[in-house]
Amino acid sequence: FDSDSARTLVQDRCLHMPEKSVMRDTPELMDAATAYCEKHRVFQMLEDLMSRLIVDKPDDPVDFLISALQSKRVHHVILQCPDSVVLREQAERLARAQDLVALDATAVFDNIGSSGVAAEAKTFTDKGEEVPVDILVQALTERLLEDDCAAKGWLLTGFPENIDQARIFVSMGNIPTLVVNLDVVESGLADEELAWYKREHAQMAHLFAAHAYTVDASGDAEEVAGRVSALLGAPAPSRAPRPAPAAAILGPPGAGTREQAERLAAKFNIILVSADDLLEAAMVHDPDVSKMAKINRDMDAPVPDELICGLVVKRLASEDCRRHGWLLEGFPRTSAQAECLGDRGVVVRDVMVLELDDAKALAAVTGRRIDPVDGSLYHVDMLPATLSAEVAGRLVHHPRDTKEIAEKRLAQWHADKGGIIAHYGKKAHSLSADASVDEVFERLSPFLLRMNERHLL
Repeated sequence: FDSDSARTLVQDRCLHMPEKSVMRDTPELMDAATAYCEKHRVFQMLEDLMSRLIVDKPDDPVDFLISALQSKRVHHVILQCPDSVVLREQAERLARAQDLVALDATAVFDNIGSSGVAAEAKTFTDKGEEVPVDILVQALTERLLEDDCAAKGWLLTGFPENIDQARIFVSMGNIPTLVVNLDVVESGLADEELAWYKREHAQMAHLFAAHAYTVDASGDAEEVAGRVSALLGAPAPSRAPRPAPAAAILGPPGAGTREQAERLAAKFNIILVSADDLLEAAMVHDPDVSKMAKINRDMDAPVPDELICGLVVKRLASEDCRRHGWLLEGFPRTSAQAECLGDRGVVVRDVMVLELDDAKALAAVTGRRIDPVDGSLYHVDMLPATLSAEVAGRLVHHPRDTKEIAEKRLAQWHADKGGIIAHYGKKAHSLSADASVDEVFERLSPFLLRMNERHLL
């Protein structure tokens, strides 16, 4: 059973793999419409135009829409934080860096002169009463429509503070392009107040859906500001109507693609598909695959693309993947594998590419330790305080996590990444993995939302 025999066997097995037709359970017309909408950002454009129509109520909607389409797209940001000091500092930094008009909702009546809404609000403030939320929102809306906000974009703090305010704000056509909650360790709020803040924020995050992010603000102020600014340049998830998710998550060793894939699959009830897992299972249950894998290992050669792609395509064609959607983890690794999937009718709609500095990637891999008793993974720099001395003492370094092997895998990743990104074009989304696990998870989640889960208005 030599290498030629192995190649012949691979080709023979591939002839019996599912053809393109098995992947076309979803009507081709739907895929074509989805591709068009994603390519031209149709739904993002319509959402923006509708919000402008609702707010401005122009006499000539057609001319207004033509003008709106020709105007520059600007950012509309809501920044939230339970710590007022952190909020003020980060708002100033972000507004300065992005040249946005910074607005504090608590001072909105200082900036709208003697308009009717200002006079109406004064009748309440003169009596020492709180201004009704509908009047406050009307005042904010008038301010957001002024020329400086329209030309440069705006950054709003101090509002909305709860879900009811958020709904009224949006109903007036004020749809933010980004909503950021700055998460701090110490907020200065009493436990009851902090619990209320978190509850209301969770509901608002659900309302704003794909626009809402949480950023860890406990570190260096400049680094925090950089992470928030990066969100403004991140690609917006597609809002095109689509069937079940069909995505892939890739990244260098140490980027945490497996952990993120498992969390995403659990949250969105989709099927996690790992090419490595499929190959290992096939090696156990299929003697021919086991022989081929051994031959390639002996020759220090990778498993043939035809074999691994065939295993993946067969899995994606199964009923659970077609019904619930799927997420490929760590595959395709090369442009040739990506082409192989496409040739077999697999349509990958979003490819999430995690980026991580080489030094941090190596540290993440070489610092891993495994418990030989139960298989649990740990990292030497993040051992839990509750870990017993007995368990800590038996942790071992996995043979595949040496520096030499990690450097080789990292070099291979850099060699192949460009081809993958070029193959998928606008479907490929680069996202930083240099953040907390929860923060990276929030950045990835919108790419797996179905249309009916986006809560668009």
